Amino acid sequence: MRMCDIQSRDFMDIKEIISLAREKKKLLKPSAAEVLKNYPDEQIREIIDKLANIKSNFISESDIKEITNEIKRPDFIEIKRSSDFHPTAKEYGHDFKIYEDHDITGKSKCKGELDDFVKYFKDRYRRIRELFISRAINKFPIVDIDKLSDVKVGDTVRIIAMISNKLITKNKHIMLTVEDETQSTNVLVLNNSDKKELYDSAMRIVNDEVLAIDVKKGTNLLIVTNITWPDLPFKEKKKTEKDISFAFISDIHIGSSHFMSKNFENMLKWLNGSGPRKDLAEKVGYLLLGGDLVDGIGIYPNQDKELVIKDVYDQYKLLNQFLEMVPDHIKIIAIPGNHDAVRHAEPQPSLPEKLLVKDGRTFSVGNPAYMNIEGLHVQMYHGYTMESLVQDVQGLSLGKPEEIAIELLKRRNMSPIFDKSMIVPEHRDMMFIEEIDVFLTGHIHKIGYGEYRGCVIMNGGTWIDKTTSWQLRRGFTPTPAIMGVYDMKNARVSHLDFSTSEVAFQ
Repeated sequence: MRMCDIQSRDFMDIKEIISLAREKKKLLKPSAAEVLKNYPDEQIREIIDKLANIKSNFISESDIKEITNEIKRPDFIEIKRSSDFHPTAKEYGHDFKIYEDHDITGKSKCKGELDDFVKYFKDRYRRIRELFISRAINKFPIVDIDKLSDVKVGDTVRIIAMISNKLITKNKHIMLTVEDETQSTNVLVLNNSDKKELYDSAMRIVNDEVLAIDVKKGTNLLIVTNITWPDLPFKEKKKTEKDISFAFISDIHIGSSHFMSKNFENMLKWLNGSGPRKDLAEKVGYLLLGGDLVDGIGIYPNQDKELVIKDVYDQYKLLNQFLEMVPDHIKIIAIPGNHDAVRHAEPQPSLPEKLLVKDGRTFSVGNPAYMNIEGLHVQMYHGYTMESLVQDVQGLSLGKPEEIAIELLKRRNMSPIFDKSMIVPEHRDMMFIEEIDVFLTGHIHKIGYGEYRGCVIMNGGTWIDKTTSWQLRRGFTPTPAIMGVYDMKNARVSHLDFSTSEVAFQ
Protein backbone atom coordinates (compact mmCIF):
# COMPACT_ATOMS: atom_id res chain seq x y z
CA MET A 1 0.00 0.00 0.00
CA ARG A 2 1.32 3.44 -0.88
CA MET A 3 1.90 6.09 1.85
CA CYS A 4 -0.72 8.41 0.33
CA ASP A 5 -3.31 5.63 0.63
CA ILE A 6 -2.51 5.20 4.33
CA GLN A 7 -2.77 8.93 5.04
CA SER A 8 -6.11 9.33 3.31
CA ARG A 9 -7.82 6.31 4.96
CA ASP A 10 -10.87 7.16 7.12
CA PHE A 11 -11.48 5.80 10.60
CA MET A 12 -14.30 3.30 11.09
CA ASP A 13 -17.67 5.05 11.36
CA ILE A 14 -20.21 4.53 14.13
CA LYS A 15 -22.45 2.22 12.08
CA GLU A 16 -19.52 -0.13 11.45
CA ILE A 17 -18.59 -0.05 15.14
CA ILE A 18 -22.16 -0.88 16.23
CA SER A 19 -22.29 -3.69 13.67
CA LEU A 20 -19.05 -5.22 14.99
CA ALA A 21 -20.39 -5.07 18.53
CA ARG A 22 -23.63 -6.81 17.49
CA GLU A 23 -21.59 -9.66 16.08
CA LYS A 24 -20.38 -10.14 19.67
CA LYS A 25 -24.02 -9.92 20.85
CA LYS A 26 -23.36 -6.58 22.54
CA LEU A 27 -25.32 -3.34 22.22
CA LEU A 28 -23.37 -0.10 22.47
CA LYS A 29 -24.86 2.92 24.20
CA PRO A 30 -24.42 6.08 22.06
CA SER A 31 -21.77 7.55 24.39
CA ALA A 32 -19.77 4.29 24.21
CA ALA A 33 -19.85 4.33 20.40
CA GLU A 34 -18.70 7.98 20.39
CA VAL A 35 -15.69 7.07 22.54
CA LEU A 36 -14.76 4.14 20.30
CA LYS A 37 -14.80 6.08 17.04
CA ASN A 38 -11.72 8.04 18.16
CA TYR A 39 -9.57 4.88 18.11
CA PRO A 40 -7.77 3.35 15.10
CA ASP A 41 -9.58 0.42 13.44
CA GLU A 42 -7.19 -2.20 14.79
CA GLN A 43 -7.64 -1.03 18.38
CA ILE A 44 -11.44 -0.81 17.97
CA ARG A 45 -11.48 -4.48 17.00
CA GLU A 46 -9.25 -5.32 19.97
CA ILE A 47 -11.58 -3.47 22.34
CA ILE A 48 -14.72 -5.10 20.92
CA ASP A 49 -13.11 -8.54 21.23
CA LYS A 50 -12.69 -7.83 24.94
CA LEU A 51 -16.40 -6.99 25.33
CA ALA A 52 -17.06 -10.70 25.68
CA ASN A 53 -15.59 -10.47 29.22
CA ILE A 54 -18.37 -8.08 30.29
CA LYS A 55 -21.48 -9.81 31.61
CA SER A 56 -23.96 -7.14 30.57
CA ASN A 57 -25.19 -7.03 26.96
CA PHE A 58 -25.47 -3.24 27.16
CA ILE A 59 -22.06 -1.55 26.94
CA SER A 60 -21.55 1.85 28.56
CA GLU A 61 -18.84 4.46 28.18
CA SER A 62 -17.32 3.37 31.53
CA ASP A 63 -17.07 -0.22 30.22
CA ILE A 64 -15.08 1.03 27.23
CA LYS A 65 -12.78 3.10 29.46
CA GLU A 66 -12.12 0.12 31.72
CA ILE A 67 -11.13 -2.01 28.73
CA THR A 68 -8.93 0.69 27.22
CA ASN A 69 -7.17 1.06 30.58
CA GLU A 70 -6.27 -2.63 30.43
CA ILE A 71 -4.87 -2.16 26.93
CA LYS A 72 -2.75 0.77 28.21
CA ARG A 73 -0.97 -1.48 30.70
CA PRO A 74 2.77 -0.84 30.25
CA ASP A 75 4.91 -3.55 28.71
CA PHE A 76 8.30 -4.66 29.98
CA ILE A 77 11.11 -3.43 27.77
CA GLU A 78 14.84 -3.98 27.73
CA ILE A 79 17.16 -1.00 27.97
CA LYS A 80 20.78 -1.27 26.92
CA ARG A 81 23.61 0.98 28.01
CA SER A 82 24.94 3.39 25.41
CA SER A 83 28.35 2.24 24.08
CA ASP A 84 29.94 5.66 24.69
CA PHE A 85 28.64 5.90 28.27
CA HIS A 86 31.40 5.80 30.90
CA PRO A 87 29.96 6.45 34.38
CA THR A 88 32.47 8.17 36.63
CA ALA A 89 30.22 7.36 39.61
CA LYS A 90 31.19 3.71 39.15
CA GLU A 91 34.87 4.57 39.55
CA TYR A 92 34.29 6.44 42.82
CA GLY A 93 32.34 3.69 44.53
CA HIS A 94 29.76 4.40 47.23
CA ASP A 95 30.01 5.76 50.74
CA PHE A 96 26.63 5.82 52.46
CA LYS A 97 24.94 4.79 55.67
CA ILE A 98 21.29 4.37 56.57
CA TYR A 99 20.67 5.21 60.23
CA GLU A 100 18.60 2.23 61.34
CA ASP A 101 17.85 3.75 64.75
CA HIS A 102 15.73 6.33 62.89
CA ASP A 103 13.79 3.63 61.01
CA ILE A 104 10.62 2.26 62.64
CA THR A 105 10.86 -1.05 60.75
CA GLY A 106 10.69 -3.89 63.30
CA LYS A 107 10.76 -1.47 66.25
CA SER A 108 7.13 -0.43 66.73
CA LYS A 109 6.10 -0.56 70.39
CA CYS A 110 2.75 1.22 70.17
CA LYS A 111 -0.29 -0.69 71.49
CA GLY A 112 -2.73 2.21 71.14
CA GLU A 113 -2.85 2.77 74.90
CA LEU A 114 -2.79 6.06 76.82
CA ASP A 115 0.77 5.40 77.96
CA ASP A 116 1.91 5.35 74.32
CA PHE A 117 0.58 8.88 73.77
CA VAL A 118 2.20 10.12 76.98
CA LYS A 119 5.61 8.70 76.01
CA TYR A 120 5.32 10.04 72.46
CA PHE A 121 4.55 13.62 73.47
CA LYS A 122 7.15 13.58 76.24
CA ASP A 123 9.82 12.53 73.75
CA ARG A 124 8.71 15.19 71.26
CA TYR A 125 8.84 17.86 73.98
CA ARG A 126 12.14 16.78 75.54
CA ARG A 127 14.06 16.64 72.27
CA ILE A 128 13.08 20.18 71.31
CA ARG A 129 13.66 21.44 74.86
CA GLU A 130 17.18 20.03 74.76
CA LEU A 131 17.84 21.94 71.54
CA PHE A 132 16.91 25.25 73.14
CA ILE A 133 18.86 24.59 76.33
CA SER A 134 21.98 23.55 74.40
CA ARG A 135 22.15 26.89 72.63
CA ALA A 136 24.60 29.14 74.42
CA ILE A 137 22.72 32.43 74.18
CA ASN A 138 19.47 32.74 76.11
CA LYS A 139 18.58 36.36 76.84
CA PHE A 140 16.20 35.43 79.65
CA PRO A 141 16.24 32.64 82.25
CA ILE A 142 14.35 29.46 81.31
CA VAL A 143 11.57 28.75 83.78
CA ASP A 144 9.19 25.79 84.16
CA ILE A 145 5.53 26.79 83.98
CA ASP A 146 4.84 25.71 87.56
CA LYS A 147 7.52 28.18 88.74
CA LEU A 148 5.99 31.22 87.00
CA SER A 149 4.26 32.13 90.24
CA ASP A 150 7.71 32.89 91.69
CA VAL A 151 8.51 35.40 88.91
CA LYS A 152 8.12 39.08 89.86
CA VAL A 153 5.59 41.25 88.05
CA GLY A 154 7.36 43.13 85.26
CA ASP A 155 10.11 40.51 84.81
CA THR A 156 10.58 38.60 81.54
CA VAL A 157 11.40 34.90 81.42
CA ARG A 158 11.50 32.17 78.80
CA ILE A 159 9.27 29.11 78.85
CA ILE A 160 9.72 26.11 76.55
CA ALA A 161 6.26 24.79 75.87
CA MET A 162 4.04 22.73 73.59
CA ILE A 163 1.06 24.48 72.04
CA SER A 164 -2.24 22.95 73.18
CA ASN A 165 -4.57 25.51 71.64
CA LYS A 166 -4.63 28.81 69.76
CA LEU A 167 -7.61 31.17 70.05
CA ILE A 168 -8.29 34.56 68.46
CA THR A 169 -10.11 36.85 70.93
CA LYS A 170 -12.80 39.44 70.10
CA ASN A 171 -10.10 42.13 70.03
CA LYS A 172 -7.99 39.98 67.67
CA HIS A 173 -5.44 39.19 70.35
CA ILE A 174 -4.02 35.66 70.20
CA MET A 175 -4.47 33.50 73.28
CA LEU A 176 -2.18 30.49 73.43
CA THR A 177 -2.68 27.59 75.80
CA VAL A 178 0.77 26.11 76.42
CA GLU A 179 2.12 23.29 78.55
CA ASP A 180 5.35 21.71 79.66
CA GLU A 181 5.98 18.66 81.85
CA THR A 182 5.00 20.57 84.99
CA GLN A 183 1.80 22.45 84.18
CA SER A 184 -0.20 24.39 81.59
CA THR A 185 -1.07 28.09 81.35
CA ASN A 186 -2.34 30.78 78.97
CA VAL A 187 -0.16 33.44 77.35
CA LEU A 188 -1.33 36.40 75.26
CA VAL A 189 0.03 37.90 72.05
CA LEU A 190 -1.28 41.46 71.77
CA ASN A 191 -2.67 42.83 68.52
CA ASN A 192 -0.56 45.98 68.57
CA SER A 193 0.58 47.80 65.45
CA ASP A 194 4.07 48.27 66.88
CA LYS A 195 4.35 44.48 67.39
CA LYS A 196 3.17 43.42 63.94
CA GLU A 197 6.11 41.08 63.29
CA LEU A 198 5.50 39.26 66.56
CA TYR A 199 1.76 39.05 65.86
CA ASP A 200 2.33 37.69 62.36
CA SER A 201 4.68 35.06 63.78
CA ALA A 202 2.05 34.03 66.33
CA MET A 203 -0.51 33.62 63.54
CA ARG A 204 1.74 30.91 62.06
CA ILE A 205 1.79 28.86 65.25
CA VAL A 206 0.13 25.43 65.00
CA ASN A 207 -1.05 23.03 67.66
CA ASP A 208 1.37 20.45 69.10
CA GLU A 209 4.58 22.21 68.10
CA VAL A 210 7.20 23.09 70.73
CA LEU A 211 8.43 26.67 70.98
CA ALA A 212 10.56 28.92 73.17
CA ILE A 213 8.30 31.77 74.28
CA ASP A 214 9.51 34.86 76.13
CA VAL A 215 6.79 36.23 78.40
CA LYS A 216 6.55 39.35 80.54
CA LYS A 217 4.63 38.80 83.75
CA GLY A 218 1.75 41.18 84.33
CA THR A 219 -0.60 41.43 87.24
CA ASN A 220 -3.05 38.94 85.76
CA LEU A 221 -1.59 38.01 82.35
CA LEU A 222 1.54 36.64 80.76
CA ILE A 223 2.30 38.84 77.74
CA VAL A 224 4.37 37.31 74.93
CA THR A 225 7.37 39.41 73.90
CA ASN A 226 9.13 36.97 71.56
CA ILE A 227 8.60 33.59 69.87
CA THR A 228 11.47 31.33 68.79
CA TRP A 229 11.16 28.20 66.70
CA PRO A 230 13.68 25.36 67.23
CA ASP A 231 14.83 25.81 63.61
CA LEU A 232 17.97 24.68 61.81
CA PRO A 233 21.24 26.43 62.68
CA PHE A 234 22.77 28.70 60.04
CA LYS A 235 25.54 27.05 58.01
CA GLU A 236 27.09 26.95 54.55
CA LYS A 237 25.90 24.36 52.05
CA LYS A 238 27.96 21.23 52.46
CA LYS A 239 29.76 19.79 49.41
CA THR A 240 31.47 16.48 48.68
CA GLU A 241 34.98 15.86 47.43
CA LYS A 242 33.78 13.23 44.96
CA ASP A 243 32.25 14.45 41.71
CA ILE A 244 29.11 12.39 42.25
CA SER A 245 25.35 13.05 42.17
CA PHE A 246 22.08 11.52 43.26
CA ALA A 247 18.80 11.47 41.32
CA PHE A 248 15.48 11.89 43.13
CA ILE A 249 11.94 11.02 42.03
CA SER A 250 8.72 10.29 43.88
CA ASP A 251 5.06 9.36 43.33
CA ILE A 252 5.58 6.92 40.47
CA HIS A 253 2.15 5.24 40.89
CA ILE A 254 2.81 2.13 38.83
CA GLY A 255 -0.48 0.35 38.17
CA SER A 256 -2.44 3.53 37.46
CA SER A 257 -3.92 4.00 34.01
CA HIS A 258 -2.33 7.46 34.16
CA PHE A 259 1.21 6.10 34.71
CA MET A 260 3.53 7.59 32.07
CA SER A 261 5.38 4.39 31.24
CA LYS A 262 7.10 5.63 28.05
CA ASN A 263 8.34 8.73 29.83
CA PHE A 264 9.57 6.59 32.72
CA GLU A 265 11.39 4.37 30.24
CA ASN A 266 13.01 7.46 28.71
CA MET A 267 14.26 8.42 32.18
CA LEU A 268 15.79 4.96 32.59
CA LYS A 269 17.38 5.22 29.15
CA TRP A 270 18.92 8.54 30.17
CA LEU A 271 20.41 6.94 33.30
CA ASN A 272 21.95 4.37 30.93
CA GLY A 273 23.59 7.10 28.84
CA SER A 274 21.03 7.60 26.08
CA GLY A 275 20.23 11.23 25.37
CA PRO A 276 21.76 14.65 26.04
CA ARG A 277 24.06 15.62 28.87
CA LYS A 278 25.79 12.26 29.28
CA ASP A 279 28.28 14.08 31.51
CA LEU A 280 25.53 14.59 34.09
CA ALA A 281 24.17 11.05 33.78
CA GLU A 282 27.67 9.64 34.28
CA LYS A 283 27.87 11.29 37.72
CA VAL A 284 24.67 9.72 39.09
CA GLY A 285 25.60 7.17 41.75
CA TYR A 286 22.34 7.01 43.69
CA LEU A 287 18.64 6.92 42.83
CA LEU A 288 16.35 7.94 45.71
CA LEU A 289 12.64 7.06 45.53
CA GLY A 290 10.36 9.15 47.72
CA GLY A 291 7.31 6.91 48.10
CA ASP A 292 4.04 6.05 46.32
CA LEU A 293 6.05 3.67 44.20
CA VAL A 294 2.83 1.97 43.06
CA ASP A 295 -0.78 3.15 42.96
CA GLY A 296 -1.95 0.45 45.37
CA ILE A 297 -5.51 -0.76 45.73
CA GLY A 298 -8.45 0.56 47.75
CA ILE A 299 -6.73 3.87 48.47
CA TYR A 300 -9.69 6.05 47.39
CA PRO A 301 -13.27 5.42 46.18
CA ASN A 302 -13.62 3.84 42.72
CA GLN A 303 -9.86 3.60 42.34
CA ASP A 304 -10.25 0.26 40.54
CA LYS A 305 -11.70 2.11 37.52
CA GLU A 306 -8.35 3.90 37.11
CA LEU A 307 -6.12 0.86 37.52
CA VAL A 308 -4.56 -1.11 34.70
CA ILE A 309 -2.95 -3.49 37.19
CA LYS A 310 -5.45 -4.48 39.85
CA ASP A 311 -3.25 -6.85 41.82
CA VAL A 312 -0.85 -5.00 44.13
CA TYR A 313 1.74 -7.80 43.84
CA ASP A 314 1.71 -7.37 40.06
CA GLN A 315 2.20 -3.62 40.52
CA TYR A 316 5.37 -4.24 42.51
CA LYS A 317 6.46 -6.91 40.05
CA LEU A 318 6.45 -4.32 37.28
CA LEU A 319 8.23 -1.82 39.55
CA ASN A 320 11.00 -4.34 40.16
CA GLN A 321 11.29 -4.98 36.43
CA PHE A 322 11.75 -1.27 35.84
CA LEU A 323 14.35 -1.00 38.62
CA GLU A 324 16.32 -3.84 37.05
CA MET A 325 16.96 -1.43 34.15
CA VAL A 326 18.74 1.06 36.42
CA PRO A 327 22.50 0.75 35.78
CA ASP A 328 24.33 -1.59 38.18
CA HIS A 329 26.59 1.17 39.51
CA ILE A 330 23.60 3.12 40.92
CA LYS A 331 22.43 2.36 44.45
CA ILE A 332 18.65 2.58 44.91
CA ILE A 333 17.14 3.74 48.22
CA ALA A 334 13.34 3.65 48.49
CA ILE A 335 10.78 4.66 51.09
CA PRO A 336 7.03 3.94 51.02
CA GLY A 337 4.19 6.45 50.73
CA ASN A 338 0.50 6.43 51.53
CA HIS A 339 -0.30 4.43 48.35
CA ASP A 340 2.19 1.67 49.16
CA ALA A 341 1.37 -1.68 50.77
CA VAL A 342 2.44 -0.95 54.34
CA ARG A 343 0.55 0.74 57.16
CA HIS A 344 -0.56 4.21 56.11
CA ALA A 345 0.04 5.81 59.51
CA GLU A 346 3.47 7.38 59.97
CA PRO A 347 6.20 6.52 60.65
CA GLN A 348 5.87 3.75 58.07
CA PRO A 349 7.94 0.56 58.04
CA SER A 350 9.91 -0.38 54.96
CA LEU A 351 8.44 -2.40 52.11
CA PRO A 352 9.07 -6.13 52.63
CA GLU A 353 11.27 -8.09 50.26
CA LYS A 354 8.27 -9.92 48.77
CA LEU A 355 7.23 -6.53 47.33
CA LEU A 356 10.49 -4.64 46.73
CA VAL A 357 13.36 -6.92 45.77
CA LYS A 358 16.53 -6.39 47.81
CA ASP A 359 19.24 -7.37 45.38
CA GLY A 360 22.30 -5.97 47.11
CA ARG A 361 22.02 -2.56 45.58
CA THR A 362 18.33 -1.78 46.31
CA PHE A 363 17.62 -0.67 49.88
CA SER A 364 14.10 -0.56 51.26
CA VAL A 365 13.84 1.75 54.28
CA GLY A 366 11.05 3.21 56.39
CA ASN A 367 9.34 6.56 55.93
CA PRO A 368 10.84 8.90 56.98
CA ALA A 369 14.44 7.84 56.41
CA TYR A 370 17.66 9.37 57.72
CA MET A 371 20.94 8.63 55.96
CA ASN A 372 24.45 9.80 55.25
CA ILE A 373 25.30 9.94 51.55
CA GLU A 374 28.90 10.78 50.74
CA GLY A 375 29.13 12.85 53.94
CA LEU A 376 25.82 14.69 53.48
CA HIS A 377 23.11 14.15 56.07
CA VAL A 378 19.85 13.52 54.21
CA GLN A 379 16.30 13.05 55.45
CA MET A 380 13.75 11.70 52.98
CA TYR A 381 10.04 11.96 53.82
CA HIS A 382 7.09 11.12 51.60
CA GLY A 383 5.24 14.22 52.81
CA TYR A 384 1.70 13.10 53.58
CA THR A 385 1.25 15.62 56.42
CA MET A 386 2.34 18.63 54.34
CA GLU A 387 -1.29 19.23 53.37
CA SER A 388 -2.35 19.83 56.97
CA LEU A 389 0.27 22.56 57.38
CA VAL A 390 -1.09 24.38 54.32
CA GLN A 391 -4.54 24.45 55.96
CA ASP A 392 -3.24 25.95 59.21
CA VAL A 393 -0.44 28.31 58.17
CA GLN A 394 -1.42 31.41 56.23
CA GLY A 395 0.41 32.03 52.97
CA LEU A 396 1.41 28.45 52.25
CA SER A 397 0.39 26.84 48.97
CA LEU A 398 0.55 23.31 47.61
CA GLY A 399 1.94 24.91 44.46
CA LYS A 400 5.12 25.81 46.37
CA PRO A 401 6.14 22.67 48.27
CA GLU A 402 9.59 24.06 49.06
CA GLU A 403 7.95 26.72 51.25
CA ILE A 404 6.00 24.03 53.13
CA ALA A 405 9.27 22.16 53.65
CA ILE A 406 10.86 25.28 55.14
CA GLU A 407 8.05 25.49 57.71
CA LEU A 408 8.72 21.87 58.68
CA LEU A 409 12.43 22.61 59.04
CA LYS A 410 11.67 25.60 61.29
CA ARG A 411 9.62 23.34 63.54
CA ARG A 412 12.17 20.51 63.36
CA ASN A 413 9.32 18.06 62.83
CA MET A 414 7.88 16.45 59.71
CA SER A 415 4.43 16.15 61.27
CA PRO A 416 3.97 19.01 63.72
CA ILE A 417 0.15 18.86 63.95
CA PHE A 418 -0.65 15.53 65.59
CA ASP A 419 -4.44 15.53 65.38
CA LYS A 420 -4.46 16.32 61.65
CA SER A 421 -2.00 13.60 60.75
CA MET A 422 -2.00 9.83 60.62
CA ILE A 423 0.65 9.38 63.29
CA VAL A 424 1.32 6.30 65.40
CA PRO A 425 2.34 7.43 68.91
CA GLU A 426 5.59 5.51 69.10
CA HIS A 427 7.72 5.92 72.22
CA ARG A 428 10.21 7.91 70.18
CA ASP A 429 9.21 10.72 67.82
CA MET A 430 10.57 9.42 64.51
CA MET A 431 9.29 12.57 62.76
CA PHE A 432 11.99 14.73 64.40
CA ILE A 433 14.18 16.58 61.90
CA GLU A 434 17.91 16.30 62.50
CA GLU A 435 20.55 18.89 61.55
CA ILE A 436 20.56 17.94 57.88
CA ASP A 437 22.13 19.04 54.63
CA VAL A 438 19.38 17.82 52.29
CA PHE A 439 15.61 17.47 52.83
CA LEU A 440 13.67 15.41 50.27
CA THR A 441 9.86 15.31 50.12
CA GLY A 442 7.12 14.18 47.74
CA HIS A 443 3.37 13.45 47.85
CA ILE A 444 2.19 16.77 46.39
CA HIS A 445 3.06 15.86 42.76
CA LYS A 446 4.77 19.22 42.25
CA ILE A 447 8.46 19.78 41.61
CA GLY A 448 9.98 22.12 44.15
CA TYR A 449 13.47 23.35 44.97
CA GLY A 450 14.82 25.72 47.59
CA GLU A 451 17.55 26.40 50.11
CA TYR A 452 17.17 27.24 53.78
CA ARG A 453 20.01 27.93 56.20
CA GLY A 454 22.39 25.81 54.16
CA CYS A 455 19.92 22.94 53.71
CA VAL A 456 18.95 21.97 50.16
CA ILE A 457 15.24 21.22 49.67
CA MET A 458 13.89 19.09 46.83
CA ASN A 459 10.30 17.98 46.29
CA GLY A 460 9.64 15.23 43.76
CA GLY A 461 6.96 15.57 41.09
CA THR A 462 5.01 12.59 39.81
CA TRP A 463 4.89 10.05 36.97
CA ILE A 464 1.16 10.17 36.27
CA ASP A 465 -0.48 12.54 33.79
CA LYS A 466 -3.53 13.23 35.92
CA THR A 467 -4.74 16.54 37.34
CA THR A 468 -7.53 16.01 39.85
CA SER A 469 -10.41 18.39 40.59
CA TRP A 470 -9.03 18.54 44.14
CA GLN A 471 -5.75 19.93 42.80
CA LEU A 472 -7.47 22.40 40.51
CA ARG A 473 -9.59 23.76 43.37
CA ARG A 474 -6.37 24.53 45.20
CA GLY A 475 -4.95 26.42 42.26
CA PHE A 476 -2.08 24.26 41.06
CA THR A 477 -1.30 21.62 38.49
CA PRO A 478 1.15 18.73 38.90
CA THR A 479 4.54 18.61 37.20
CA PRO A 480 4.82 15.08 35.79
CA ALA A 481 7.83 13.20 34.45
CA ILE A 482 10.52 15.48 35.89
CA MET A 483 13.55 14.14 37.74
CA GLY A 484 15.80 16.13 40.04
CA VAL A 485 19.56 15.50 40.04
CA TYR A 486 21.72 16.91 42.82
CA ASP A 487 25.40 17.46 42.07
CA MET A 488 26.86 16.95 45.56
CA LYS A 489 30.30 18.32 44.70
CA ASN A 490 29.03 21.64 43.37
CA ALA A 491 25.81 21.78 45.46
CA ARG A 492 23.75 22.29 42.31
CA VAL A 493 20.28 20.99 41.38
CA SER A 494 19.29 20.17 37.80
CA HIS A 495 15.80 19.16 36.68
CA LEU A 496 15.36 16.88 33.68
CA ASP A 497 11.99 17.02 31.96
CA PHE A 498 10.93 13.72 30.36
CA SER A 499 7.33 14.82 29.73
CA THR A 500 7.99 15.04 25.98
CA SER A 501 9.97 12.90 23.55
CA GLU A 502 12.97 15.21 23.91
CA VAL A 503 14.75 15.49 27.27
CA ALA A 504 14.74 19.08 28.45
CA PHE A 505 16.79 20.71 31.22
CA GLN A 506 15.37 23.25 33.64
